Amino acid sequence: KKSDPNKTHKWYCYVRGPNNEDLSYFIRKVTFQLHSSFDRPRRECHKPPYEVTEYGWGEFDIIVRIHFHDPQERHVELFHFLRLFQGDGALSKKPVVTEKYDEVVFTNPSEQFLKRLQKNPQVLPSPFAPYRLAEGPCDYDEERDFRQVSDAQRKVRAEMRTILDIYEKLEVEMRHLHDIHAGVNPTFQSPFGMDD
Repeated sequence: KKSDPNKTHKWYCYVRGPNNEDLSYFIRKVTFQLHSSFDRPRRECHKPPYEVTEYGWGEFDIIVRIHFHDPQERHVELFHFLRLFQGDGALSKKPVVTEKYDEVVFTNPSEQFLKRLQKNPQVLPSPFAPYRLAEGPCDYDEERDFRQVSDAQRKVRAEMRTILDIYEKLEVEMRHLHDIHAGVNPTFQSPFGMDD
């Protein structure tokens, strides 16, 4: 039997605590939405381990929805880009590990859910024992992240000012063209530096 060239890599996608804690004390279920080419592209896990194992090749986004025991808490939706090869495209016998650390913050949870969240979770045995989270539990630097957001906001504001300036010039040009068409104000200097 000929092997399927589209199923060359075994892969896992999972949700777990940074130390493989049992998260079922506050997670009701995790839904994984795979690429539409998979049989049953929507997978649900109602207990740990919250993971999907498949075979495939290539790259695609997986939508991960985490649902909580408290029905008042809205589910969290994460996107994980699955790439089944090294960044340079080279084949390797080593596993490709792409993990992402996310934190969920509950704002004003119900009293009952807060009690759940304050429990000490037990650590589960992990099938991924040789693989720890790629960058430790967190690569979070508040000052660096604040600077990056501030820089991005400044760039967006500058681009908006440029676009607004162009828009205003186009409005003047459009009024001029309307006036010319109506026979009013035939002598006009374009704000774009073009003569009539």
